[in-house]
Amino acid sequence: MARSSGRAAGTVNLRMDFSRREVLDTSAMDWAPSPSGGVLRKPLAREQAERGHATSIVRYEPGARFERHEHPLGEEILVLGNL
Repeated sequence: MARSSGRAAGTVNLRMDFSRREVLDTSAMDWAPSPSGGVLRKPLAREQAERGHATSIVRYEPGARFERHEHPLGEEILVLGNL
């Protein structure tokens, strides 16, 4: 099992080796700004910058939203609550 600090927010091919188990301390990760104002994220895995496969923890400020965009390989969203 590999441990990762999660600090490589701008990295392409970030933790994309799914044959390895990685444990991330997301509470120690900084929120990174996204292309949309009021939307912050903690990238967990990313194949290509702003395209392709991506897994992130995302926080939306009240009233924030993403403009319509494409994810050719799909996108999944799990809403945990309105904290």
